[in-house]
Amino acid sequence: MDKELTLDGIEITSVGAFIEEVKKLREDTEGSSTDFYFRGQEVDLWDIRPSIFRDNMLSVEHKLMQIPLQKNPFDFKELNDNFEIMVKYQHYGMCTRLLDLTLNPLVALYFACKTHGNMKYPNEKVEREPTGIVYCANYYPSHPNDVNVKIVTFLAQCDLSKNNKIINILDTLVEKKIIADSQRQRWKNEQYIKEFIDIIQDNYLVVPTYSNERLKKQSGVLLLVSAFTVDIVDTIESGIITKSTNDLRTKFNNTFFYILGENKQEIIKDLDLLGINEASLFPELEHQLSYIKFIHQVQTQAVSDFHPYQINDSGKVIIYDNVNEDELN
Repeated sequence: MDKELTLDGIEITSVGAFIEEVKKLREDTEGSSTDFYFRGQEVDLWDIRPSIFRDNMLSVEHKLMQIPLQKNPFDFKELNDNFEIMVKYQHYGMCTRLLDLTLNPLVALYFACKTHGNMKYPNEKVEREPTGIVYCANYYPSHPNDVNVKIVTFLAQCDLSKNNKIINILDTLVEKKIIADSQRQRWKNEQYIKEFIDIIQDNYLVVPTYSNERLKKQSGVLLLVSAFTVDIVDTIESGIITKSTNDLRTKFNNTFFYILGENKQEIIKDLDLLGINEASLFPELEHQLSYIKFIHQVQTQAVSDFHPYQINDSGKVIIYDNVNEDELN
């Protein structure tokens, strides 16, 4: 593993060892008013970014958030707010500023132990199955209707390459009835503008309504990532807001868990005994069938090659093998 990452890393070689380490982690923070949330990644070298922060997709976020609503309005008519719309986007593979976490550490361990395929590490000559990693973090849970969540999801829909002045954004938030006019007047004051900046630069752990079957099965929660850059040169009137990307590894605890590639498959088998597998975590048919194929692979036996069959004039069976078509004729 990367030297920087191994400082507080705990190697996991079995499900039992992982459970014991998580128990210790929770005992060390007993009495805290925050909960632990986990994220598993199959490659330890990966950073932690929501999908909208990759491949410059952030520059078209406002289009990705708006066009599906225009083209398929009936698919979203039952949803109550922008956050629920973003959750549906996330479920169907759209780039969003949501990051999947889970309350269940065993679910995170499953994702960390998924087979990635051999890859070459820096300064290593031979390719190998990468090390998996489980991150954890403490957060106060937020609600989709919290004003901070509404502000961030609104900004996700905005084209901040154009209308990005703080004053204009505050005016629009009032027009959309997201904040009260008294709040706008407060944040226009240089003494209190930091309150608004803190809101749009923080991240929010949101427990969604479990109408989404996959989220329910995975004990899933969503981290709404802000990362809006604010520049104020002289006065608030000159201040602007821009969208920017961020690696969230620093937002997780120093303590994390890693699983060497050689131990992944054994842990996956043990998790299966506990009911943590592809079929239990993903309700879609394609995953159900994939799991059935996976569990039956270990029961396979050698199967012989096909041989043509023919009876000659004497009634004897002739088996032709390794002959070309002309000889067979």
